[in-house]
Amino acid sequence: MKRIAAILVLVWSVAALSQVRPDQLFQEANQAYDQKDYAAAVDKYKTLLQDGVANASVYYNLANTYFRLGNLGEAIWCYRKARKLSPNDRDLKENLEFARLYRVDKLAEANSSFLIEFLTGFPAKVGLSLLSWLVTLCWWLFLAGLFLYFIYKKRGRLILTTMIASLVLFLWLGSSLRSGAKAEQRKHAVVLAGQAEAKSGPGEDYVSLFSVHQGLECEVEEEREGWYLVYLPNGSRGWVPSKTLGLI
Repeated sequence: MKRIAAILVLVWSVAALSQVRPDQLFQEANQAYDQKDYAAAVDKYKTLLQDGVANASVYYNLANTYFRLGNLGEAIWCYRKARKLSPNDRDLKENLEFARLYRVDKLAEANSSFLIEFLTGFPAKVGLSLLSWLVTLCWWLFLAGLFLYFIYKKRGRLILTTMIASLVLFLWLGSSLRSGAKAEQRKHAVVLAGQAEAKSGPGEDYVSLFSVHQGLECEVEEEREGWYLVYLPNGSRGWVPSKTLGLI
């Protein structure tokens, strides 16, 4: 009986330590960063990620540390990972925009209509969960208006206006939700290597089309035998080794 009690105490102690350790390790990493021991801070933040503590704060602090070390590719990759978990964080957005200023590749965006840019950017600003809730709300408002229209015909004009407005909002928000859902399904990546050659096909024997440098963000369209077909913001496409990219 005593042996069983001792084992239970040992298991409880290990469980308690495992719960305390992430917070303690996070504080130690922050202290290392404050003391400008960036290499130690990176090791501790990465240990947290390996232990499953992959939250926005860890990625954000790791990104700041990589930026201090001059590792722009890893920094932007971590900022993007953090922003995926916390899309409305203002400090995170500002630091990401600041880090992008140091990239070698200054690519102009491919021309697209204002409507397409707005529809694709709106979901990222409000979040898909809130957008989905708004779409559902507009639909129920439309159904409620349709029901009331046949009951209160004297106020039919006001109810009809509400119905039309709800339907327009439903269609607009629904289009934005669909665009945002498609964007979530796409694979995005950041160039981690200092430089990589984009080829016309998935292999070293193909012709080099252009060079990409660390920190460049791209969309991954296809994967084949250790190579990614990437799509750049300016509309260029090319195959780069998968080991040179970090998927977001």
